[in-house]
Amino acid sequence: MPTELQPGLSLVMILRDEATTLERAVESVASIADEIVLGVDRVCKDETPRIVDKLIEAWLEKGKSAIPFEFDFNEDFASVRNIALDHATKTWVLILDGHEWLEESSIPLIRRVMASENPKFDGIHAHMFIYDPKAPDDPPRAFIP
Repeated sequence: MPTELQPGLSLVMILRDEATTLERAVESVASIADEIVLGVDRVCKDETPRIVDKLIEAWLEKGKSAIPFEFDFNEDFASVRNIALDHATKTWVLILDGHEWLEESSIPLIRRVMASENPKFDGIHAHMFIYDPKAPDDPPRAFIP
């Protein structure tokens, strides 16, 4: 991570073949995220890289920070996630997969936490939806911790 973090929230995602739901995932946090960090696996076989390019351009047009990068997945998910986190420049980080999106009802909670003067915790649980690409006709499952 950068040595001097800026106030705000970074959305961090590592992606491979997420074209079906990626835009929805990013859009679900657009009202609270100040930055998107989107890492794309170089072996991606669908339109994910082009969608990332489009999202980065749109995000920059809004005056927000957007950091794309590519990676080679080496079967070590944690190391790839850490590389992505190293790109984040904001004090708060939200990690989503490309097939997950935040439930709108969680946004006020996240705003309250981010506005806290002295939060006494390192993270929160928020409601989100998970899309299963192996069952595209099934409705998304709600994940409510």
